[in-house]
Amino acid sequence: MLSTTKQEFSSKNDESDDALLKFVLLLFISFFTTLGVLLFVTLILVLFRYSGHARVLLRNNTPGELDDEAIENETIDEEGFAHLSEPAKERFLQARNFEMSAAQSRMNTDAKLIDFLQVQEKGVFAWHFVPNLDLGAYATNRTELSFTKNEECCLQTNLPLQRINEVYYWEAKLLEVDENTTVSIGLTTKPYPPFRMPGWNFWSLAYISDGTRRCNSAFTSKSYASFYQKGDVIGVAYKPKANRVFFTRNGRRCAELPCTYRNVYPTVGATGPCVVHVNLGQAGYVFIEANIKKWRLAPPAGSLAPPPSYSAPQPTVNWDTISESSAQTVMPADVNSSLNAQSNSLTNFSGSLSSYNTALQGLPSSSYAQSYPMHSMSARPDSEDEQ
Repeated sequence: MLSTTKQEFSSKNDESDDALLKFVLLLFISFFTTLGVLLFVTLILVLFRYSGHARVLLRNNTPGELDDEAIENETIDEEGFAHLSEPAKERFLQARNFEMSAAQSRMNTDAKLIDFLQVQEKGVFAWHFVPNLDLGAYATNRTELSFTKNEECCLQTNLPLQRINEVYYWEAKLLEVDENTTVSIGLTTKPYPPFRMPGWNFWSLAYISDGTRRCNSAFTSKSYASFYQKGDVIGVAYKPKANRVFFTRNGRRCAELPCTYRNVYPTVGATGPCVVHVNLGQAGYVFIEANIKKWRLAPPAGSLAPPPSYSAPQPTVNWDTISESSAQTVMPADVNSSLNAQSNSLTNFSGSLSSYNTALQGLPSSSYAQSYPMHSMSARPDSEDEQ
């Protein structure tokens, strides 16, 4: 009976060990299965994250650098290219060569430390438009743009928009526009062909004066909002963290559009004579929301102290008055005391000189001549005359 009891106990122990082993094995399998599912889901999310909003996965390791294959593998729309005029075809091919050379040069357009220091010192006044004198595009007073020739061109700012705040906003007002002039207002990257308007080439987006929009397209444009003309104010709002852009027309907001993740520059382009004034935040906006939320490019005043105003009266210095006042500060008693001190010093010097000569006369003539040859030469004729 004892043997049967031992057998039953050993069988129960074996069964408990098998159950424990199965539980541990099942636990390991469920853990690794869950881990694999999580990794798979994370991979899918990452792919969707970098494939959305027209993003391109770069082969290089430099953030914000232009992907060469995106331009090299670009296929030209033959149908759209055929509908272009001969000058337009020439400009398109010229711009394509410009983009290819820029991609091969691998120019770094990231903001540098000196740019941040410049913004910190000058505030919004650190930005200004760079003129294009060869194509007749001028920039006066930093933001007053004038296009004088019947040639397509654009003007960019010297610094890109920052990527710190949620939104950066700026406006452009059309003061004078020729009837046959097309204006394009938007954002571009650098380097960008200066002989092209924003929206026509890679990494650019613009709102055109005919009411359409263009995004990296030299052939087709899409309907966007109402057309704008002389007297209208067009605003551009850039959301760097979401890579989105929306435009405003006379203070009314338009639809949002996707934008590139690279550094972008405020850009204004035209095909003919026009005058455009740009407000980067140095004055109030027409778009009320931008004023309330302070969407300006930078504070209106930086840490750098302003220079003195030349129109304000400045204190003058009369040198004649200064000389008279300095002369009056010297009292007669002081002059007399200084003269007495000088006479006393001269008397002491003469007394010491006479005692020195007396000591020399007490010495023998030979030693006097040997020890002081220069004095003996001048004193010897006097001694001979005395003898």
